[in-house]
Amino acid sequence: MEEEESLEKVAVIGLDGLSWRYFNKILKAGAMRYTKSLHQNQKAYKSVLEATIPPSTPPSWSSIMTGVNPGKHGIFAFDYVDTKTLKQRLFTALDLMHPRIHEMLAMKGIRSVMINPIPDYPLIPIRHANIITHLFFTPKILYYPQHMRKYVKNLFSAEEIRKNSSLSCMEKSLKMMRIYEELIRKTVEDLDWRLYWVNLNVPDFYLHARPELLFDKTTYHELELFSIIDRIVRLLTNHSDALIIVSDHGFSFYKWRISINDLLFRHGLVKIGQTGKLIREHHELQTKREYKYMSKKILPILRILYSPSLKLARKSLKKIYRLFKGKPPEIRVGIDTLNSKAFMGTRYSHGVYVKSSRDVQRVIELLKDIRGIKWVKPREEVYWGSYINRAPPVIVCPDYDQGFFLALNRVYGRVYLRVDTSDHHPDGVFMLYAPSLHIDASWPQRLPTYFVTPFIMWLLDIPLPSKSDSIDVLRKIIGNHINHLRFTNEYLEKWRIVKKSVILRRRIRKQILEHQK
Repeated sequence: MEEEESLEKVAVIGLDGLSWRYFNKILKAGAMRYTKSLHQNQKAYKSVLEATIPPSTPPSWSSIMTGVNPGKHGIFAFDYVDTKTLKQRLFTALDLMHPRIHEMLAMKGIRSVMINPIPDYPLIPIRHANIITHLFFTPKILYYPQHMRKYVKNLFSAEEIRKNSSLSCMEKSLKMMRIYEELIRKTVEDLDWRLYWVNLNVPDFYLHARPELLFDKTTYHELELFSIIDRIVRLLTNHSDALIIVSDHGFSFYKWRISINDLLFRHGLVKIGQTGKLIREHHELQTKREYKYMSKKILPILRILYSPSLKLARKSLKKIYRLFKGKPPEIRVGIDTLNSKAFMGTRYSHGVYVKSSRDVQRVIELLKDIRGIKWVKPREEVYWGSYINRAPPVIVCPDYDQGFFLALNRVYGRVYLRVDTSDHHPDGVFMLYAPSLHIDASWPQRLPTYFVTPFIMWLLDIPLPSKSDSIDVLRKIIGNHINHLRFTNEYLEKWRIVKKSVILRRRIRKQILEHQK
C-alpha cells in the first residue's frame, strides 16, 4: 500500500454471533444481494475470525476493539469473581484496561461515530467521539455528546426489549433493525467521521432461542431483517473507502453439554449444601435469583450415582428411571462455593476457580483426558499481559466441532447432558471490501480477534498502540510496507486519565444523589 493510498474513511458493521455457515445461508437465500456482490468481488478479503476463549461477547468484542488479548485489556467473561471473597459482578467499561479504537482515535483528534461499544456501560465520554449505547447490557439509552440526543428518540433500551413479551425474538430484532436503518442513515450523513462503527446484537439475540434457524430454510423474518442490514451495508460502503463486516464469535449446534462441576464433585473438590455464595450465569446478575440450594439429604443420592462399586447397578437404576420418567435422572443442585476446593464459575467463562494454587495442576489432570474436552490449561498459557490474575486459574475448552459445550454451573448427577441446541462457537466472521487497497501477500484464512483494530488503524495511517497484539500477522499482510507501522505509548497513559475522571464524576454524582435523599 503506497503512502498516498491511506484511506480516508472506514466503516465497520459488527454482527454479534455471526458464523460463516449462517452468513452463507443468508447470502444464498438472496436476502443480501448487495453484500453478496461485495463478497464475490476480487477486492473482498475474507477470513475466519478466531474468537477468544471463552467465545463470549465481552472478551471477544473487547479484543476486537482494543487490538489486544484479554490479558492486556482485562475482560475475561461476562462476570468477574473475586476468588477471595467470591463476590461476583458484571465486567463494565471501567474494568477495561486498554482504550478502544474510537477512544484512541479521539486522543489523536480524529472523529468517529461509535454505536454500541463493548463493554457498553457506563458510557465513557471523550471528545471527538459521537457515541450511542443501548443494546446488550446498558440499563438505559446513553449518548454523547448532547447533540446525539436527537438520533436516539426512537430507540428503546435493552431492558425494554427483553420485557416486551408480546413480540417474538425475531419480531423484536426486526423492529430494532428498522429503527437502526434510519438512525444510521442520519448519522452517516450528518456527522463528521473517519471511522463509523456499529455493533448489532443479531443474530445472537434470536439464535439462542431459535437454534433450528442455523439449518432450516430461511424464514420471512430473516429475509426481512437481513435485507435491512444489506441496505445498511450499501449505505456505509457508499460513504467509506473500506467496509468491514465482523463478528465476535460464531454459532454452532451441540448435542452434549459437559458438567464440569459433576466431574469435580466426583473427586471431592465440589461441595453442595445450604451454605455458600451463589455464582450466577450473567442474566441472573441483573434479574431473578435462579439457583436454589438443596438439603444435604441429596448427598447420599449423588454418592450412589458416582460410586465406582455401584457402576453396574447405577446403569440399571438409570434405565428403570428412564423407563418410568421418559428421561434420565437430573438433580440440578447449586454448589457450596465457600466450602468447595474448586468449582466452575459460569459456562460462558469456561473457567474453574481453584482455592489453592496447589490444586491447579490436580484439576487440570482430572479434566484433560475427559471425552468432549479439547484442552485444559492454566490461565498463564491462554492469556498474556498484566491482568491475567482476573481470569479463573484454569481454562477449559470444550470440543466444539465434535458437538460439545459446557453445562451451567450446577451439579446434575451426571457428567454428560444430552441436548439439541445452538450456542457460541469460536469461529466468527471477518470480511473486508476495500477497492483501493492492494495487498501483495496472500490473505490469511484465519485471523485473531485482536487483529482488527491494529489493521484499521494502519488503514487510516494512525499510530498503533505499543502493546498491540498480532503485529506479526499484520506485517505478513502488508509485506514491504513495514515503514507504515508506527507505534505510540500515549494511548494507555491518556486512558488512565480518562477513566479516573469518569470514576471521579460518578462518585461525585452518587454523593449528590445520596445527599438529596
